Amino acid sequence: MADPFSIVAGTAGVLDISWRVGAYLAKVKAVAGRIERDLTALSFEVSSLVAINESIRTLWYVDGEKNLQVLSPDTKRIEELWQDVKLSVFGSREVMARLVLLVEEIIGQDGIAVQGKRDGIRKVLRRQSKDDEIHEIRQQLNSHQNALTLALSALNLCYVRSSQTSNDRNLGLLSRQVEDLGFKLKHELTALRSNVVKDDDNAVSPTTAAVAKLAAELSLNKHFYIPRAVSSIFTGKADLLDDLRHTLFDVSEPVEKRHVQKRFIIYGLGGSGKTEFCCKFAQDNRQSFWGVFWINASSLQSAQHTYSMIAQAGGVEPNERAAKDWLANLDRPWLLLIDNADDLNTPLDDLFPEGDRGIILVTSRNPLNRMHGTIGEGSYHFERLGEAEANDLLLRAACEPLPWSDTARGYAAKISKRLGFLALAVLQAGKAIAKRMATLGNYLDVYDRSWQKIRRLRKKPSAKGSKDLTVNMNVYSSYEIIFRGLEATDSVMTQDAVQLIKMFSFLSWENLRIDVLTTSIEHPRRQLQHDREEAAKSTDKPSITSNRWRQRVKDWVIWAIMTLQADRTGPLLPEVLRDEYHDFDEDRLLDALDQLNQLSLIYYQEATESYSMHPLIHTWVRERPQMSTGEQALWCQAAATTLSQSILLPPLDTLDSAVALQRHLLPHISRVLEYQRKIDNVLAENRESRRKFWPVLTSTFGRLQAIESAKFSLIYLQNGYFSEAEILQVKTRDFVCSRLGMDHVAARRISLFLAVTYNLQMRNNKAAVLQEEVLEACKIHLGPRDPETLKAVTNLGASRRFQGRFKESRELFEEAIE
Repeated sequence: MADPFSIVAGTAGVLDISWRVGAYLAKVKAVAGRIERDLTALSFEVSSLVAINESIRTLWYVDGEKNLQVLSPDTKRIEELWQDVKLSVFGSREVMARLVLLVEEIIGQDGIAVQGKRDGIRKVLRRQSKDDEIHEIRQQLNSHQNALTLALSALNLCYVRSSQTSNDRNLGLLSRQVEDLGFKLKHELTALRSNVVKDDDNAVSPTTAAVAKLAAELSLNKHFYIPRAVSSIFTGKADLLDDLRHTLFDVSEPVEKRHVQKRFIIYGLGGSGKTEFCCKFAQDNRQSFWGVFWINASSLQSAQHTYSMIAQAGGVEPNERAAKDWLANLDRPWLLLIDNADDLNTPLDDLFPEGDRGIILVTSRNPLNRMHGTIGEGSYHFERLGEAEANDLLLRAACEPLPWSDTARGYAAKISKRLGFLALAVLQAGKAIAKRMATLGNYLDVYDRSWQKIRRLRKKPSAKGSKDLTVNMNVYSSYEIIFRGLEATDSVMTQDAVQLIKMFSFLSWENLRIDVLTTSIEHPRRQLQHDREEAAKSTDKPSITSNRWRQRVKDWVIWAIMTLQADRTGPLLPEVLRDEYHDFDEDRLLDALDQLNQLSLIYYQEATESYSMHPLIHTWVRERPQMSTGEQALWCQAAATTLSQSILLPPLDTLDSAVALQRHLLPHISRVLEYQRKIDNVLAENRESRRKFWPVLTSTFGRLQAIESAKFSLIYLQNGYFSEAEILQVKTRDFVCSRLGMDHVAARRISLFLAVTYNLQMRNNKAAVLQEEVLEACKIHLGPRDPETLKAVTNLGASRRFQGRFKESRELFEEAIE
């Protein structure tokens, strides 16, 4: 360890000089008659140096001496830190000695008091002639102060950690005190590094290096959720990343800004790299935050859903309000990414947790959202990459071998310029070249042909699409080259990839978990087995003798109708998800997903085992001119079928695999139903225009749609969206009751299901009406003592109680008990 006497003596020397200099400066300012900026700042630096030296002396006497004889794993590091303290103390003492001489020169031989007008002028002139030296000394004092502050925080952390038991000192079991000290140390280190880079001052480099080693050992981040993993070929924006880090971790911010929630807005064109930039910032600074979270702000429902996932991480009720309250009261540092805040119907400020805690980064295409920035510049405007950045990204994505030739750089420059230096378009171009769908030399020819083909198709009267298609045509044309290359490849893997991405475009663009796909195969098998077991039980169940022959006739008629209406073609699914002969091949599915991931058409999130798509690619797959409305309907139905098959109905919905999916499926179901409505509207318009010349058959709500609606309503109900669940259940009940009648078990079950939804909406009168119908049907078909009948009695009794009809409720409960 550094010599104890020298450290104490050094701090004493610094304190003695500091007090004398402080007194000089105060008198000089008083004599000058006004407070000059540099002298005021210099007085502040001296006062700060006094405070930090007193803290060092206190730490030495409290912890340093008593730990001299105690060995711990941090002993060597503590010795190194005290050595850095010694160097900084002596360095600051030398600077203070220079400052004494400088002040004496300014005062002159006549003393501090002004001896006449001429003496006062000379003092002012001497002070002005020393401006550069004062500024230099001030910077050096600030550097030594920062170094001592950093070393002091590191020593505090080491001493507290050394006091823990050997088990507690394990990095996975840090005490809360050590955790708080660790965050303080990391923030000070980040701020100091930013200032050193900004001021080009290396005076604190030894201390920074020593503390950086300690900080690197602290694994303080507990939660890390970002929209997608950062690309290994992330290029550019290094200066903005550094600037944002300095802005957010600046410890010298104005007092009025210290109690304001730090928000920063990244706005600009779609595909300009906004989300990737924020993910990169989160990844680089992960250990500076206890939690990194994100929400999808593309719609209000998506925001609410992702907030509920944050709530689960916090162990509170899984809803938006609880998640916001948890973040607002969380006394650990956290970062929240609000991604794709483009929905004009969702005010951005409604998505912020209350209070002044945390740091929030927002990505948006709406420039008006920049008003919500509260720190530094408040926002960055992302348009395009720089020319050099775009060229490098293209060549790296194209896997062009290093060193890059002048010819390759020349081709890259032409391609990047044609693509408007837009990050996503450049990335897609590089992927197409890497997959040999084009070369650097002929890419622009292929691109021009793709562009012209899209323009021709969009000029046709039947061409459709959103306004975004024209705005983002550079991205879409680059993507189209990859897509057509996939379609032209005659292999099972690429064809599976094409079918999957078409289906994905009708789901939510983010967080598509792999188990949604695998359970769409496994759950139908379980449901079939369960149905067979239930059918076997029902054959042993005695029927009521009255009207027995009539019931048999009705059962035969129902069976005949449902058989004729049944779809014998099997469920509409991508080939890789079909399981007609129980021959599902999961490796084949993973190969197709890997193919899409390699082309950057989808992104894999290892932490959640899910895939996401960029919103622009998601839109283009669904809206590309080559996809007719009929094909849209086909792949939208495939997406609906996949979701439907992954959902188990009661009583199987309590299985672990089913419960895990309940909340995750909600945004996908909402998207599918939204796209179905849009497609149905287009088809209805087309039918109406053709009806003038020829009768046209209309689509009907059938057995498949009834099952899907029932399953989707279950997910809505479990997530608290009662109105949406009711709409789907009413459609299903109307269909089932019209085909089967209330004496069929399916009609009774969907009626009770709808009654539960009415009860949850506090519409107990409507619930009771349905329960009465079910009870009457059970008594007629099953008899008064059947378990299903008794359960219907109990359900109605509960509703009567909610209605305030307690006498009837009691009678029904007594009837069920007897």
